[in-house]
Amino acid sequence: EQEAPTSTHRVGGGSMSLLIKSPTAGSAFAGRKPVKLHIEFPFGTSASIFVSKGKINFEELQKADDKRAIEVLTEIYGVGIKVASCIALFGMHHLNAFPRDVWMKRILENEYPNGYPFADYAPYNGVYQQYMFAYYRNVKTLRETRS
Repeated sequence: EQEAPTSTHRVGGGSMSLLIKSPTAGSAFAGRKPVKLHIEFPFGTSASIFVSKGKINFEELQKADDKRAIEVLTEIYGVGIKVASCIALFGMHHLNAFPRDVWMKRILENEYPNGYPFADYAPYNGVYQQYMFAYYRNVKTLRETRS
């Protein structure tokens, strides 16, 4: 894959500065829409400090059970249960981690009014969650809007 010729811009100053590389004029990438970048500095700083000081070991978390991995990840400033669950499921292959966003809360309320049977689908609740999310978001919602 071709790497874009870039120019570098510094945004901010001191410990809050960020280097941004963007395509230079005349390159094959010039004229493309710029990438929007949003970083919450206290959150990123907290995570990097946890890792650099050895307070968090991702290799150990990958071996830990889902509950423990999520518990440790939520100790990082700005990381809540949903984000920790996403990291556990997608980044650490904890297939039972079950992220709950607005869509999943709606699905669970509508499809499982008496409660979702987590024990029935263990240890693959996270995989099943992805299928529910994709179906509800792409198929069911489309059918309802066409009706």
